[in-house]
Amino acid sequence: MMMSQQFTRSVARSCRPHSRAVQSRAMAPALSRVPVPQVIDPSTIPGVLANLDCILFDCDGVLWQGDNVVPGATNALNALRAQGKRLLFITNNTSKSRATYVKKFNSMGLDVKASEIVSAAYASAAYLDSIDFKKSGKKVLVLANRGVTEEMDDMGIDWVGGEDWAPPLLTCPADVNQFTLDSDIGAVVVGWDPAFNYSRLAY
Repeated sequence: MMMSQQFTRSVARSCRPHSRAVQSRAMAPALSRVPVPQVIDPSTIPGVLANLDCILFDCDGVLWQGDNVVPGATNALNALRAQGKRLLFITNNTSKSRATYVKKFNSMGLDVKASEIVSAAYASAAYLDSIDFKKSGKKVLVLANRGVTEEMDDMGIDWVGGEDWAPPLLTCPADVNQFTLDSDIGAVVVGWDPAFNYSRLAY
């Protein structure tokens, strides 16, 4: 009971206005460093752009919708390049490699290089390369489609799985008991996988 009363008094003290005021003053320096959001409109855009060296663009729904380029996107990218801005194109879509994305960009009249594209598929392969995964002698289990496997190939990383891979089906306890894991797998990369099932998960 005494412990409960002490806890109650402690909570009551922390809720007094004075305590909140002290906390507010303590937080004030940190809050003062938070940048104030700026409204972007035709009058403020020149000033905002003048302070930017690199601009990141999402792709789907920003530069194109389906197979149709968003009106004005081409002129906007050309204008930014003319100002010397570095452009990077970011996507979490793992269904395409950077090489495939370049073809999609170019088919819509957007001049974009593979080195300017940062996709989830490429980021996975680049991370494994950055930690010298190849030196481990292991393979990557890819639970995704060809966007990821093509990036793994570009990095020279051995992999198993992919969109055409069909591990043994696990339909009964006997299948599970006979199931053998691949000891050479040292990493797993998961992306969009239309063929995903329990066997692929268990492997």
